[in-house]
Amino acid sequence: MYKYYAATKKDLENETFSIKYKFHIKYLLRHNGFLRIEDDGINLENFRFINYDDIIDVDIRNDKLLSSWKVGNQNRLLFLKSSKPIIIKLKDETIYLYVNWQFLTGLSDNKKILEIIKSKVKER
Repeated sequence: MYKYYAATKKDLENETFSIKYKFHIKYLLRHNGFLRIEDDGINLENFRFINYDDIIDVDIRNDKLLSSWKVGNQNRLLFLKSSKPIIIKLKDETIYLYVNWQFLTGLSDNKKILEIIKSKVKER
C-alpha cells in the first residue's frame, strides 16, 4: 500500500501561494490517504477512484501549476533528485499526485507508480 497526496487542477488553480508549502506537501495537495492499484483502476482512498479507461494521458513532469520546486524539496539534501509530480489527465479533469513522498529527502515513488499505471492502461 502506498501513501499519496493529490490535488485536482482546479484545486491548484484556486490556491494562492503560501510559505507553508515549503514545509510539507500536504498543505498544497490536500487530498491524502492510501493508494491501491486495482485491476480496473486506481483507488485513492478518501478522494476518488480513477478507472483506467478514463485516463487520457499520464506522465511525470513539472508544469506551471505544480513542480518539484514549488513544494518543500529544494531545501533538502537531495534536491537535485527531487521528484516531479505524476500528472493524470482524465476525460473530465487533471489530477496531480505524489506517492510515498518523503519529508526529509523530497523523494517519492512516483516513477515506480507511473510505470505500473502505464502498464495497466496499456493492457486495456
